[in-house]
Amino acid sequence: MSSTSSWSLRRHGNAGRWAPLGIHMKIRTSKTRIVVLLIAVVLLSGTARAQAKDVLVSFLEDGVKKEIAYRVRLSINGKEMEPQYSDKGFILPRLEEQKTRVKVAFCDKVVDFGKVDKALFETEWVVGIDNKPYEKANVGHLPGPMREQGDILYYIQFMSGGLIKYKITIFK
Repeated sequence: MSSTSSWSLRRHGNAGRWAPLGIHMKIRTSKTRIVVLLIAVVLLSGTARAQAKDVLVSFLEDGVKKEIAYRVRLSINGKEMEPQYSDKGFILPRLEEQKTRVKVAFCDKVVDFGKVDKALFETEWVVGIDNKPYEKANVGHLPGPMREQGDILYYIQFMSGGLIKYKITIFK
């Protein structure tokens, strides 16, 4: 009696070959593992994309909400880069440094808002332009003499829950 006669034989796929049952099960198990692994990779890649933070950006000009074309430039690890944009803002890239330089280009101007703390990227951004006479809401937090500087005031408000968490004001 041959050693294969003690094995259970089973037809292996459409190839017309016969294989011992144990080998067939190993093949089926390997295919199942591959399928499960592929499903896990697809699900995890979707989760990673869902975890990417979408920073919402809106614009005000003299207190009126406007749809304005804009570009954002971030300095990350000493290199200036432009993030990927979404429908309502931009997708926050991975920030390794505590502070990141932020420049926003809009209305034919590039405004350098300086270095922004990493935590402020977790907020909604309201970028604004205020022409003289400045609105009290935009200069009320500044000392008296500073309230009359320049002809145009640029600002960025970092909003959380409808409240201003932090504000950067630049006069030009």
